[in-house]
Amino acid sequence: MKYVLKRLASLVITLFFISLVTFIAFDLIPGDSALTSLGTNATEEQIEKLREERGLNDPLSQRYLKWLSRAVRGDFGDSYQYKIPVTELIGKRAVTTLLLALMSFIFIYVPAIPLGMLAAKFTGKWQDRISHVGSQVIMAIPPFFMGILLTALFGVVLNIFQPGNFVFPTDDLFKSLRYLVLPAIAIALPKIAMVMKYLRNSVLEETGKDYIKNAVASGSTKKTALWRHAFKNAMIPVITFSTMMIGEILSGSIVVEQVFSVQGIGRLMITGISMRDYPVITALVLYVAAIVIIINMLGDFAYRLVDPRLRRQKL
Repeated sequence: MKYVLKRLASLVITLFFISLVTFIAFDLIPGDSALTSLGTNATEEQIEKLREERGLNDPLSQRYLKWLSRAVRGDFGDSYQYKIPVTELIGKRAVTTLLLALMSFIFIYVPAIPLGMLAAKFTGKWQDRISHVGSQVIMAIPPFFMGILLTALFGVVLNIFQPGNFVFPTDDLFKSLRYLVLPAIAIALPKIAMVMKYLRNSVLEETGKDYIKNAVASGSTKKTALWRHAFKNAMIPVITFSTMMIGEILSGSIVVEQVFSVQGIGRLMITGISMRDYPVITALVLYVAAIVIIINMLGDFAYRLVDPRLRRQKL
């Protein structure tokens, strides 16, 4: 419990400093959100009036404290562009990104773990060589190009996918899930190759250790030794990689969402930056930071479940 409280306190302090740095950065970056909203044909009076309404003429410290007092109550203001509360806007997009992430995780780990173990079992043989070449080819293809290939194949050639016809999960869950299959595959394919590679190398490292040799010498088959003994320890570096990967996907897969026109967190972030929508951008920066910190914290918990030595350490 003490460990959890420490991590939660670290989360709050980190988010505070990130919000402060974000406010200062946006104040220094050239650009005027009022001018962006009204356009170049707007008069000085109109721009000044909008700046006053948004509080952009107030000192930075005053604007930050006012924002912070609302943010701690869960109020991040209204979006300049969409004219709706930021929490409502991000909540709707976050559901999309969460579904996309869940589908991606399934598509990654269901094939990657058995394929990685298979490559380790048959190391140096034709099965290992095929998996190595295949993973190298897949990892070499950029996600945006993979998305274009999938769109061209399933949308143009086979005509079973209609790019741009995205439906929010809150409107129609089934249609949304069906649309998100290809984006999830585009995200998953290079990650499958990476997880396979991490797991294979980690398992091979474990099989050279004495406890595996003793298990085989005691009568265990190589397959049993791999799955019952080596697999759990081999998952530790995979968990390390997975925490970074999960944080990346949950933060919004910007490139894939752009290619497939998925209305998720990544696409919203690009729109917010281009439109100088500061309430949205600030909230999204905190969202991304919180996701990364929480995922890393869950990764630490996973280490303790996998490795008994960590559980014996004093928290």
